[in-house]
Amino acid sequence: MTEKKTESFFNEVVLGSRQIILSNLEIIVDRYLARPDYRWIDMKFSPVDGKDHFNDPAHGSESIYIWIQGRALEALTFSAMYLKSHSDLEQTKPLLEKVEVVLRDLLDHICQVRKQNSGRLFFTMTPQGEPYKLDANGSREVFKITSKDPYNFSDLFTSKGIYSAASYLDDKDLIADARSYSLNIVDAIFNGSFASDQQQLDPNNPVSPVAGRYSHGPFMIQIGMAALMVELQKDPLGVELGLKVIEHILSRHVNIGSKWENLEDYDFVEFIDKDGNPYEDHGYVISDSGHALEFVGLALKFTDAVKKYNLADEKQYAQIEQIEGYMPDILKRNFENGFQAQIGGIAKLFDLISRTTVHKDMPWWSLPETLRAALECWKISKTQEQKTYCLNVAQKVYNAYCANYIKPETNFVAIQARGADGTVATSIPAVPDIDPLYHTGVSLIDSVKVIADAIW
Repeated sequence: MTEKKTESFFNEVVLGSRQIILSNLEIIVDRYLARPDYRWIDMKFSPVDGKDHFNDPAHGSESIYIWIQGRALEALTFSAMYLKSHSDLEQTKPLLEKVEVVLRDLLDHICQVRKQNSGRLFFTMTPQGEPYKLDANGSREVFKITSKDPYNFSDLFTSKGIYSAASYLDDKDLIADARSYSLNIVDAIFNGSFASDQQQLDPNNPVSPVAGRYSHGPFMIQIGMAALMVELQKDPLGVELGLKVIEHILSRHVNIGSKWENLEDYDFVEFIDKDGNPYEDHGYVISDSGHALEFVGLALKFTDAVKKYNLADEKQYAQIEQIEGYMPDILKRNFENGFQAQIGGIAKLFDLISRTTVHKDMPWWSLPETLRAALECWKISKTQEQKTYCLNVAQKVYNAYCANYIKPETNFVAIQARGADGTVATSIPAVPDIDPLYHTGVSLIDSVKVIADAIW
């Protein structure tokens, strides 16, 4: 890509991201403020036709997905910071005022619900803050959660969200509480007591834990927490945490140095077995290319923040240099595993043995995550060949996202998934609620930051 074309592409991403972020943000805050007594982020509508699903009996207002709520706190925080950095735009001041109202109220409400549940949260909850599980028939079973129950993904996402919002609002007591909450989760992840709380919402997307199968998931999400600790509070413990979880994933889930001879170099393994080898299921070794690319973006967001604030010691900087050296190769291998050039998306699951796609749905979230990863790799790449490749990846995923997942008629809200033929898929990636600018917004904001650093 020539210098002129690069500049043109960068301008396109900056302006396009602004349009996407502001449009989505207006929807999020306006839907929240329209029902002041509800006090939950309401993303219950169709991005395909705009139809409102608030009163839907299955997934409407009576179904609170805590992943969405915790993610929303983090996304609203970074959206508020983004708006402050664009205070020259006419529409940002009134929008920022609304975002701050929603952020404060949602933070207060989530903290109240957490308090009434012994400091814990769960994947599915009633509007009144009661955890419930789904039985085999999909019926609800309300239950009590206690402080002795395992930490879960809802705790993980929400601790990050509370930490982000409290940092933005400069609530020092709540910052300390969220930090402690998160570090307890870290301990649970490393000692094996962490448990997934995700409930089965779609028969085509099984989520039940499998004995003897170990995921990178909770470790990767904690990279995000480490980056928050560094970026928002300049906390040296965040450096230690981030390096620890990144090294864990690199050593256990990435094929570095051809340690698994039947796989390609830099393949990213979704699950490992008890012996630390790729988990095989009926001859398959599964890789989620989107997760691999998300890992690259989160890792480089973290290392960039550490370098920006000069928080590492000599040994840690050496680790960072080694980590960054791997990332362009991980990006390339897993982008080529997952990207469907003809249809314009990243397939959900790839078999590392047969080298074929085994789950052909293409969720929206992996495209903005890959844009961030590619631009961050471009920033740290040491050769022109790598830089050119990274920019080409960034352009391909950005173009695919804009062409196939968003449209002006639905206010640039992304459809959740497309099938192998490119049509809208009916599968539920994790929850039926629409992304509250977590994958989309935060990834785009980070991408714009990389561009801003490069240009200005």
